[in-house]
Amino acid sequence: MKVISKINKAMAKAEGAIMVFWFAIVLIVMTCQVISRYIFNAPIAWSEEFARYSFVWISYFSAARIAWLWTRIPVSPRPVTCCRPRP
Repeated sequence: MKVISKINKAMAKAEGAIMVFWFAIVLIVMTCQVISRYIFNAPIAWSEEFARYSFVWISYFSAARIAWLWTRIPVSPRPVTCCRPRP
């Protein structure tokens, strides 16, 4: 069991590194897209589709990471207020 636990932890670290690297690539590609579209008037044809699919896959990796960490994202039907309730 210790070997499996070590492998699982190593995979979780690798998964986190992949997410950060992938998000950085998306950020660079979208920055180049904005620059090429508004400064050079020549948009990159594939960048928007790349970003769209990348965000979907980043969401899948994030969901797997959240499941591994046994945490949850709180979702409430009521709006969250930062102030105390009125009397």
